Amino acid sequence: MRNKIITLTIFLLTVIGCAQKQNKITMDEYKLKLADKIQKYDKQPYYTLQINKQNCRVLVRINDLPFPWNFFEDEGESVLLPINNQIPKSGGQTITIEVYPMSTQTFIRNLAHVNIKLVYAPDRHTPMDEFEVLKEWNLPEFLEDKKLQKYELKGTFQAQVPFDFSEELITAQDLSKIPDIEKKVVDKYKQLSKIIEQADGYSFLKEIGDFNVKHWSHNYFTKKEVEANPESENDLYNLTLLGREIAPIENYELVFYHDNKVVVLRDKTDKSFFPKVYFWLEDEGKKEKVFVNRFIDLYMPEGSNELKVW
Repeated sequence: MRNKIITLTIFLLTVIGCAQKQNKITMDEYKLKLADKIQKYDKQPYYTLQINKQNCRVLVRINDLPFPWNFFEDEGESVLLPINNQIPKSGGQTITIEVYPMSTQTFIRNLAHVNIKLVYAPDRHTPMDEFEVLKEWNLPEFLEDKKLQKYELKGTFQAQVPFDFSEELITAQDLSKIPDIEKKVVDKYKQLSKIIEQADGYSFLKEIGDFNVKHWSHNYFTKKEVEANPESENDLYNLTLLGREIAPIENYELVFYHDNKVVVLRDKTDKSFFPKVYFWLEDEGKKEKVFVNRFIDLYMPEGSNELKVW
């Protein structure tokens, strides 16, 4: 759970800090230039998922786009997460919920519980007690006798958003037709991991700049909020972390989404995302090896031969 909280904090705030003071000013200036590109909308509808799960592991896709969090730990969880980034345009949307047994089990047991709610707010600043549950999906009961190693829940919903980035996906190349695509994907993730290993937050920010602008825009961030985001607190680039170690790109799997237009490289066992930094966390005299990571998905724009962060 601690790993997921760290990852969630990094993603929601998109903290792109750097421990090297000589780069800090340049990076901050560049980040604010990116913030100037934030698109502003008069209406700010906000869609989220309330995810509750016990005694199982869960993965979620929305519109066959990767969700920047997974729930593949055995621990129970209850969390509310934004999904505007996975809604390309207004209209019909799809959701796929993959349910797996716990890591110590072969089949999904009767104790497994999954409840996922689509929660809507007419404005980003709507008080939470005024959020509205639009739809709800539940794992059926008494699945144990079916001896299932995986169960899929599928659903649809309607969404109205002020933006439209669907053309970017329509025109993106089919990655399954790109020669040596696995090598290209692995090489790109290794490049990003090397940047993080060197704590070069400025270069990493340049790599993910387009994503940040999209993320800020679709979640209605302001330039002031971006500016207030403390760069120096990002553990992803913190060279003082005890036993800091960049996870090697191995034991991975490539997962293609959205008609092979988007790809993610993730750990084959725990489904965690690369790039990833391991370190030791000390608490009351006890040491625990944890990690921070950064969700990255890639695509290849029309007319390009290079993978970019989507």
